[in-house]
Amino acid sequence: MENKFNLKNRIALVTGGAGLLSTQHANAVLKGNGILILVDINKKKLNLVSKKLNASFKQKIYSFVCDITNEKKVLALKNKLKKIHLLPNILINNAAIDFKPNNSKNNKKKKIRIFKYKSIKKRS
Repeated sequence: MENKFNLKNRIALVTGGAGLLSTQHANAVLKGNGILILVDINKKKLNLVSKKLNASFKQKIYSFVCDITNEKKVLALKNKLKKIHLLPNILINNAAIDFKPNNSKNNKKKKIRIFKYKSIKKRS
């Protein structure tokens, strides 16, 4: 079957690289013969995902630990990528902050209010 899209010589940077969705995006990039850069804050998970992808595709996968909410760290990553001539021309952003709400009554009330609609009373 012919490849639906060709990413040869295209460099894709995938943030949140150790997540489930990013793994699917990484597979798509590699199937399209793209160059893959995975970025995640969790080194252990990032290494695991990189090893699995490398075993499946037999391609070099670049992975970097970086907190993309920290501008200084992002600039440092950019400089690392420049040094090794890997400036991405594709960005796939899967990074998310894991929201773990506090279980206090106040927080529960605030969350519920976000989803409630205000009812509009009709005037007689």
